[in-house]
Amino acid sequence: MITPLLRGQPIRRKLLRVIGLAVVLGLVLAAVAVFVYDATTIGPRRRRDAHAQSDLMRSITTPALLFDDSTAAGENLDTYKARPDIASATLYRTDGRVFARYVRPDAVAPAPPSKFGKREQVTAGHLELMDSVVSDGRLLGWLGLRYDMRPLRYRLGQYGLIAIVVLLALAAAALVLLRVLDRAVTAPIQRLAAAAGDVERTGDARVRVPASGDGEIGVLGDAFNRMLERLQEQQGVLQTNEARLRLALEAATMEPWTLPASPAGLAALDAQVHPDDRERVRAEVERALREGELDVEFRSAGPEERWTALRGHAQQGPGGDVRQFVGVAQDVTRRRRLELQLIQSQKMEAIGTLAGGIAHDFNNLLTGIIGYMGFAQRALPEGSRVRDDIEQAEKAARRAAELTTRLLGYARRQMVTPAPVDLNGAVSAVEPLLRRILGEHVTIETELAPNLWRTTVDATQLEQVLVNLAVNARDAMPEGGLLRFATHNRTVDERAAAREAELAPGDYVAVDVTDTGIGMDAAVLARIFEPFFTTKPVGQGTGLGLAMCFGIVKQAGGHILVESEPGKGSCVSVLLPRLVEAAAAAEPAVGGLLVELVRGSESVLVVEDDAVVRELVVRTLRAAGYGVREAAGPADARASALAAERLDLLVTDVVMPGETGPAVAEAVRERHPAARVLYMSGYAADALGQRGVLTAEIPFLPKPFTPAALARAVRAALDDAS
Repeated sequence: MITPLLRGQPIRRKLLRVIGLAVVLGLVLAAVAVFVYDATTIGPRRRRDAHAQSDLMRSITTPALLFDDSTAAGENLDTYKARPDIASATLYRTDGRVFARYVRPDAVAPAPPSKFGKREQVTAGHLELMDSVVSDGRLLGWLGLRYDMRPLRYRLGQYGLIAIVVLLALAAAALVLLRVLDRAVTAPIQRLAAAAGDVERTGDARVRVPASGDGEIGVLGDAFNRMLERLQEQQGVLQTNEARLRLALEAATMEPWTLPASPAGLAALDAQVHPDDRERVRAEVERALREGELDVEFRSAGPEERWTALRGHAQQGPGGDVRQFVGVAQDVTRRRRLELQLIQSQKMEAIGTLAGGIAHDFNNLLTGIIGYMGFAQRALPEGSRVRDDIEQAEKAARRAAELTTRLLGYARRQMVTPAPVDLNGAVSAVEPLLRRILGEHVTIETELAPNLWRTTVDATQLEQVLVNLAVNARDAMPEGGLLRFATHNRTVDERAAAREAELAPGDYVAVDVTDTGIGMDAAVLARIFEPFFTTKPVGQGTGLGLAMCFGIVKQAGGHILVESEPGKGSCVSVLLPRLVEAAAAAEPAVGGLLVELVRGSESVLVVEDDAVVRELVVRTLRAAGYGVREAAGPADARASALAAERLDLLVTDVVMPGETGPAVAEAVRERHPAARVLYMSGYAADALGQRGVLTAEIPFLPKPFTPAALARAVRAALDDAS
């Protein structure tokens, strides 16, 4: 029956007719299913509901009949207002009189039955139920209930909606099926036909037909694709290699480069080279013209310093002459900068090593000079001219010691010893030094606030910060200008701290370093504290100065704020936390050499490889009443420790040939566990503490020192109860 409808028709029309017949058949089956469902489900369900309502109402109206309360019974029946499918409900007495009644507004009250008894019947679309109300075997009355049993026509609207939904679902399924079949059958055949026509017409070997399964269409498409498969694979390998080469060039910041070996080409290259490098680049190009390989790095012309590396080989023409160079150009600016930074770091490391060696030996010499001057001064009568001369020489030696400390500070090899500091005093102390460093074209002004709070910081490092800021300000004023130091107390509240990263709220002591220089833009301000970042020409700055200042201030618990605009100068504010503890007792005056020695009677072992310093220490401690043993090195120290019955204190140099002071102290304490240790050195950054920080747990006496300072340090080490 269906076959004649499909015979001789195109594939697409066949599909449409088959799907249409399937939709009609689906609708018929759905209608049959609805009628069967209504007949087998809806009627019985409504009967069960009617009986349940009757049973419930008879149960709740029993008390009303017992107590003859028709009002309560009426109220119970009125609850059927919420059930529109109940047309009426009547409660009868045993004698047949109506006790209470409920009638739906659109319904008619039923007539009393002529005979009471339990019954169930369907009349005019209603299910009528009559059943007795019984309590403890006693008949109280009868309940008549009329329940709507609407015929099928009342539900056709609902079923019509279901039919529409089913129709839409079938239509959607039909469209999906048509689409699937179209893609699986019709479209592959059309694509195959079109592709075959394209290949025949254009000869384009890139044409491909998508796979269409394992059927005849799929076999035909696979055969068509295999014809060009080998060529396609070769093209894929070529494209992959090209992509890899492009990624490699991008990762290496390279790009293909061609340089014609003509005057115009060489002139174009010359224009891209910095004037200082042009002569060298020309020489390399001339050599490459002879040898065939070009490898040269140069600074690019332009306002920003960039480095470019050209690497390539020469291509020759038919006559053997070089036609062009072909290769890659690479931006090597970052590598060049890293190399320069490494060189600067190595220079700083070399300076630090040299400064450490000089400080160690020079401070030993100064210790002997200052100490023996003290003994010589004690041997002369008061008022002696020679005694005054010695005092002046001692002051000169102290200034030499300050220079040694400053040398270590600039080389970043000094010990960090935080102590209470008066910022006004620090600025006043560094001002004379700055006047010599900055020159006459820079005017220095200071504004020192009265009642300035104190702070805790390493005094040498604070001086280093002030000097670095001043030197930066001088470089920003090449034509000269005004440099101003202003100190003040500053309280940072929560709101102000939130505007600045890493700034904690609290009380600070501040010094503002203001210049009238060229200023900085926002881009430079964002990077000024980065290590190795500098705006100065190559060779004129390491980029470490401000980074080092920032680290010193942050280590002290402070912060640095910078304000600047191009052409309007800069203001650098150094904030150091306020010292809230009570000020420590003042140290005894050490300006003169004739201070009375602090005395003691304990047993002391002195270990010092420098004979002059060792003799000075031994002589001083014996003069102060101590029992002293001396050792010229670690080996002698071990022997002396073994020979001593009692040893209260070890006074040892830190840096000695063979072993360090801490190693000697460990060996001595094996024999005398209770012995305390006092270290002394002119340079001990690599031997004590961590990262050069001198902690309070390490008794340390820096060289050079006076006999009085030595006696105080020995007494303090012995009296330390920790």
